[in-house]
Amino acid sequence: MKKDLEEITYKASLVLKIENNSMRVISKFRLLNRFNIGMLLILACSIFIIIISIFQTNNGIDLAIGLSIGIVALIVSLAAVLKQFTDFLFVTDKEIVFRNSLRKKTFQITPDLKVKTVTERKYINVTRIGGSRSREVEVFIKKDKIKHRIFNFSMEDEYSKEVAYLKKTIARFIKRKIRDTVVDKC
Repeated sequence: MKKDLEEITYKASLVLKIENNSMRVISKFRLLNRFNIGMLLILACSIFIIIISIFQTNNGIDLAIGLSIGIVALIVSLAAVLKQFTDFLFVTDKEIVFRNSLRKKTFQITPDLKVKTVTERKYINVTRIGGSRSREVEVFIKKDKIKHRIFNFSMEDEYSKEVAYLKKTIARFIKRKIRDTVVDKC
């Protein structure tokens, strides 16, 4: 089963390590991932637009429009790629440390924490021929009636069973740590 989990996490562009009563889930930038290819394409196009705007425009309006579009696309694509490099989830006996969407937070594991997972099926129509279907999973911690997204990942829709298994593996580990704190306090 460990080998299956490694294959599943590879498809999801993740690394999952469960050892010494801790779990580490790290987002990895994999070049052959469709999302990453798209972001790199947008990054290249934004740089191209900026260069063309600077060297090939004749008036200030064209320059301003070209630079605005290019810089916005550059910032969005860099943020998305940076997110792929920096997202992680680390769960120990005492705390949950995570970085999601470029924000890092730490929660002490207490009995009042609740774990919730949400899976959403997405379809992006790229052309008239077809599009891309994916499953997006978000893992939340609910504390004091406030939900905090601690990790998210997506995989192609054809791997729906693998998505469910990976989601359950992550949620079960966190739930077990929360349950163990209740047992320890009794």
